[in-house]
Amino acid sequence: MNTGLLILNIGATFFAVYYLWEVINHERRRVKFHNVGAMVDRQVMQALEQNKRTRGIAIALEKMLRATTLRPKGKPPKIRHFACVTLFFLITAFIVSSMLLNNPVAGLLLGCIVATLPYQLLQFDYKRNQKKLKKQTPQFLLAVGNMFGTYGDPVIALEQLSKRLKNPLRREVIWFTDNLKYGVNAKTCVETVKSRLPDRILKDFFDDTLFYMEHGGDFTESLNALVKQTYERETAAVERSTATSSTVIVFMVLIGVYFFMLFTLTKSQPDVMMFLIDSLIGKAIVVAMVVIFIIAGYFTHSMVSIKED
Repeated sequence: MNTGLLILNIGATFFAVYYLWEVINHERRRVKFHNVGAMVDRQVMQALEQNKRTRGIAIALEKMLRATTLRPKGKPPKIRHFACVTLFFLITAFIVSSMLLNNPVAGLLLGCIVATLPYQLLQFDYKRNQKKLKKQTPQFLLAVGNMFGTYGDPVIALEQLSKRLKNPLRREVIWFTDNLKYGVNAKTCVETVKSRLPDRILKDFFDDTLFYMEHGGDFTESLNALVKQTYERETAAVERSTATSSTVIVFMVLIGVYFFMLFTLTKSQPDVMMFLIDSLIGKAIVVAMVVIFIIAGYFTHSMVSIKED
């Protein structure tokens, strides 16, 4: 009898799972998931744009996602992907920190700090692309000028030059010439490439290219003016980097000293560490230390941003 009941339960479970799978498949075919994803992206962006403090983050995030080198299946990640990764970092860091420190408040603060890591990594990738593009830009513009003198057409010049370029510029130039070749509107191609290139001079170059394609003009003179701008920008960048690096070095030294002292204290005075973890006063001290580091990091980031601007 028990065997019969077991077989009956297995059969019922099988048909229940099979029915649910059919329902899920039907709904999956009926609902277009890319529309749902786009709706989620809009909701996240609207939530960020409602607050004045996060409105700038929403604009910067959208810009950085378009320009990032992380492109699953050749496409930039969406806002929803970034939100899921950030939420995962937040929850994981909160759980681990709360368990290790036995302090939910400090765990929440540390979780919020760790949750900013995806944004910081995205920003790092964006700035790294900017630096690469700034190094490539002068030689790229000069090479385009030489090719344009030979072929008399900026699109052919870019097509001939694209194989000799390095990423991230190579990827975008190839995309631009291929889409023009397949009949995509020139203005659409230019706007798309501009949204993916985090460099003002390169954006001006593609604007000049579009203007020449539609109206003609002295394209060589435009290139010479852009080359001059790149050299002026490099001179200004050297002066800015000298002023910015000192601020970052001081903050990193302070972090290094703090963690060195914490490690030394753990080895030499384990009772002190137990006091910080177990007692109410110790937990308050830990929370205060985390808050101090958050404030120090915020002001350091603000000073660096002002100097870079």
